[in-house]
Amino acid sequence: MEQKRIILRRFLLIIMMIISAVFVAMHYDGKEYTVQNEQKYLNRICRMTHNRAVAVGIIDGDEDLYLDYCDINGQSVDEHTLFELGSTTKAFTGLGILNLAKEGLIDLDEPVVNYIDWFRPRYNDAEAEITVRHLLNHSSGIPVYTISSIPEGGKGEVTLEETVRKISDVKLSHVPGEVYEYATINYDVLALII
Repeated sequence: MEQKRIILRRFLLIIMMIISAVFVAMHYDGKEYTVQNEQKYLNRICRMTHNRAVAVGIIDGDEDLYLDYCDINGQSVDEHTLFELGSTTKAFTGLGILNLAKEGLIDLDEPVVNYIDWFRPRYNDAEAEITVRHLLNHSSGIPVYTISSIPEGGKGEVTLEETVRKISDVKLSHVPGEVYEYATINYDVLALII
């Protein structure tokens, strides 16, 4: 029995090494990128990662360099190009929550259910108490995979409430307050509280 485990482990290790080697071979780029060809590098990374549009500003001393990439109809990035804001909105959401707390309108240590009465996540088949602070510092126990519950932009009108309702009874991966686990949707819940 032990011999079979050893053989299985070695087999899995070999498979992992082969997959790693194939990945490196597929993505290896022997070119050396310099100041003269940053645009080529940006274009390659964007195509490889399927980015639709990227704008990069680099300041080096007194030199300003602007690069852009846009694969939508071959146009350059301009004031009409749409970008996803991604996690940059978390800073504004956090600031909004802290301002409300400073004004005494919310308490960071109160359960979220006090602000959203239907938000009732579960841990080990029992209702769990997540506080506003747990959401702020990503210790709510909401699993990272819940990001897949957030609808993609541009696919009709989806409200913030609809997004949060999708995870209102989610099974938590940890007891709230015990473990840090980055989950984007924490800040959707905070935005709904605001």
